[in-house]
Amino acid sequence: MGSRLRDDVGAVVNRARSERLAPDHGSPGRVPVALLKDFPVAACAPYDIEIQAADEFLSYALDQDPPGAVGAIRTMATKRRNPPMTPLDLLTAFTEGLPMFTTDATPHLGSIRSGPELPQT
Repeated sequence: MGSRLRDDVGAVVNRARSERLAPDHGSPGRVPVALLKDFPVAACAPYDIEIQAADEFLSYALDQDPPGAVGAIRTMATKRRNPPMTPLDLLTAFTEGLPMFTTDATPHLGSIRSGPELPQT
């Protein structure tokens, strides 16, 4: 995955973390990380946080708020200029690094109303 797309993944993760999945008081927080081995469960337990791979985290965000997650994909795609991308193009580019998320999100693309270039699923 290229650095620009990695930045986009980071943007999705940060948005999901700050706007959609901020932990309530007393409930565990979910933190997406690239290297799970750097965050052993025993080390995280005292802080009441759950460490997840970015793919799992984004799939969870999609399950919790499909319109919000799909809206984030649409927003990122509309901001891509070089090269320009549709939401489907963006998800296709994410396939290698986020296979579960792209599989789960692709059926929701029909709810994005951004132009005739998008397939209706």
